[in-house]
Amino acid sequence: MNKRNILFLAAEPVDEVRLRLGKEFSEIETSVRGGSQRDALELLLPNMALRSRDILRLLTERRPNVVHFSGHGTDTGSLCFEDEQGNALVVLPQALADMFRFYADHVECVILNACYSEAQAIAIHEHIPYVVGMNKSISDEAAIAFSIGFYQELAASNSIERACDIGRIAAGLVSASEYNTPIIHKRGTPTPT
Repeated sequence: MNKRNILFLAAEPVDEVRLRLGKEFSEIETSVRGGSQRDALELLLPNMALRSRDILRLLTERRPNVVHFSGHGTDTGSLCFEDEQGNALVVLPQALADMFRFYADHVECVILNACYSEAQAIAIHEHIPYVVGMNKSISDEAAIAFSIGFYQELAASNSIERACDIGRIAAGLVSASEYNTPIIHKRGTPTPT
């Protein structure tokens, strides 16, 4: 059985509200290590201060199957990476979608655990079989709960679709109003226009 590699990417620009990204990674690590099928997963070393130029190198060097991004998103659907000074650098949905087209041979799932990231998810879904985005703002608590639920299921050798459903339920258990915030886009399912 081939291992499924997970790449955790995070950006917390200094000019944005502080998030609990280290806690999220720690909870993901605990979920993966505690799973009955943990040997089928490899959580790669995280990149905790993601700059836009880093992502191409990381996708090429590490060849992940699952790419998990945590950080800030804008209400226009863009994600925020960090510039050289650590400030927010906005990346538009189509730029990331075009980038993932070149990594579709090994990336099977992208998790965008950032506010308003559904527009990014829709764009990336053109090339990647499973993409999760958030259709509105999401609290740290719900974002972390989603990650715990998702990776516990993945570490139990369950499907990505089931892992996303359990992650969504976990987010809803800590914040009822955020139950329907994580949205999965999966191959074979029409994407809203």
